[in-house]
Amino acid sequence: MKRLLLFDIDSTLICSKGIWGKCFLEALQEVFPHIQKPQNVSFAGKTDLQICREILMYSNIPLIELEKKCDFILQRYEGKAHKAAQQYADKVEILPGVITLLQRLKQQKNITLTLLTGNIFVGAKIKLCCKNLDAFFDFEIGAWGDDNWDRHKLPAIAVSRAQKKLGISFSGKEVVIIGDTIHDVNCGKSLGVRSIAVGTGKQDKNVLLGENPDFYFDNLEDDKAFLEAINRVM
Repeated sequence: MKRLLLFDIDSTLICSKGIWGKCFLEALQEVFPHIQKPQNVSFAGKTDLQICREILMYSNIPLIELEKKCDFILQRYEGKAHKAAQQYADKVEILPGVITLLQRLKQQKNITLTLLTGNIFVGAKIKLCCKNLDAFFDFEIGAWGDDNWDRHKLPAIAVSRAQKKLGISFSGKEVVIIGDTIHDVNCGKSLGVRSIAVGTGKQDKNVLLGENPDFYFDNLEDDKAFLEAINRVM
């Protein structure tokens, strides 16, 4: 009954109140001073690189420019993100039930804990280290926003990394993606994974349920029900 759990970060594990989103936009603006952020467009659940692409396209800047300057943007963001973590760590909140759930999951021998997030690798590490959550996860077998701009490509990357490191093949409902947006629910459907939607973000509950996740929880406080959901035979 092996399980590979792939957690989202923002609004699933922590609430950062836009601290790092501001850092990312500032880094992008330093490289492209005349960009315009699209109005009334949600970036929740999208990869950092997809957000870059959408902002540049909205600002009529050719995507080839992103390819040329992507590394520089991410370096600028890394520096700003580190400073923000030092200055605003007390403002970042661990969401209800998260620590208790992660502690219990970590004790389960059949469960491998890692991440599937739109954050670039270094951004994910900074955010979780900020609240001492990094020790719960294996960072060698997750998938990150700098692996591919398309979130739908990330589950296969995470599964492949897990197999290479652990020598264990995970497939179908053995893989569990947990997150707060429709992108979390949908990104693994091509692999037939188990999806768990949580209502701790800004996505409307009915919108989430409309994407037919395998399970839905308002939050992660009920660790017993969560364990039952990931272990249920499907």
